[in-house]
Amino acid sequence: MLSISHINVQKYIEENCKFGSKNPFEKSFILEVHKMFYTQDGMDSFLKIEDGDSIEIMIPGIQRHRDVAVGDHIAPKFDEVNHLFNLYESQYKQAFIEPQWKKLIYALSSHHRLSYIHPFLDGNGRVSRLMLDGALNFYNIEGYGLWNISRGLAKNHNEYNKYLRHADTPRMSDTDGRGSLSSKCLEEYLFYMMNTALEQINYMNSCLKLDTLGNRIRVYSNKVNSKMFDITPLPDKSELIFNELLICGEIKRGDIGGIIGKGRTTAVKVVNELLKRDFLYSKDSKDTLKLKINAHFGSQILPNLIPQQ
Repeated sequence: MLSISHINVQKYIEENCKFGSKNPFEKSFILEVHKMFYTQDGMDSFLKIEDGDSIEIMIPGIQRHRDVAVGDHIAPKFDEVNHLFNLYESQYKQAFIEPQWKKLIYALSSHHRLSYIHPFLDGNGRVSRLMLDGALNFYNIEGYGLWNISRGLAKNHNEYNKYLRHADTPRMSDTDGRGSLSSKCLEEYLFYMMNTALEQINYMNSCLKLDTLGNRIRVYSNKVNSKMFDITPLPDKSELIFNELLICGEIKRGDIGGIIGKGRTTAVKVVNELLKRDFLYSKDSKDTLKLKINAHFGSQILPNLIPQQ
């Protein structure tokens, strides 16, 4: 249920932040995201916050009304949260006019700062990761979406948490920045995050080479039709459609017959079957066709896409 809620909210954030209709650094939007996450179907049980012998019911979208500590992290006092939110918004939204490299640093830094503010009784980690995606989309970081930093963070959650908490370290000397927290420790956190991003970029680059990806699609199609998987065989010549879409990005429905060497009636049946099984995507019956990588398809043609738990 947490994963489904995350997916739904992430789609909403991407659609709104990518085109600038929502600012991921505004308090109102962050509260909206928390509310949206925790009001999805099946999320009621996650609203119960246990504190010793007492149980408190968290209200989605409402910032915390008391002081909290999570492990070694002692969050700022609850009556400081509004002031910190104002600083947060003014600091990070200005990077919209900066060059790409600086936008990336601002986005990664904003992720730590929102986690540090810890505005909610629970769900701060999930919301801060969602808002990091929002920031990367808002800043229009080139290529983001083809790679996603959340995958890298999920691969080693303990290491990620270690560096995130490391950036909470108080300033250690007069030369260690100007604020209350250590600039040196923030820098070490940023190096970790940038290395994680680079790892994901390199991984997706290796997966998306057309020759090797095309070969994996052919192997997958052969395995499905040889009944090596417990799924219904694909329509004949489906791999030809997949590879054409891999190269062209999208094709007209009327071109399918020529690609698979079949008449119009058969081509329509093949397209409808692949649409039904989530191998193809089209907005409506007149729109062009695009390749859609469903869960089983993706797990086979993009090895290790989903980190093992």
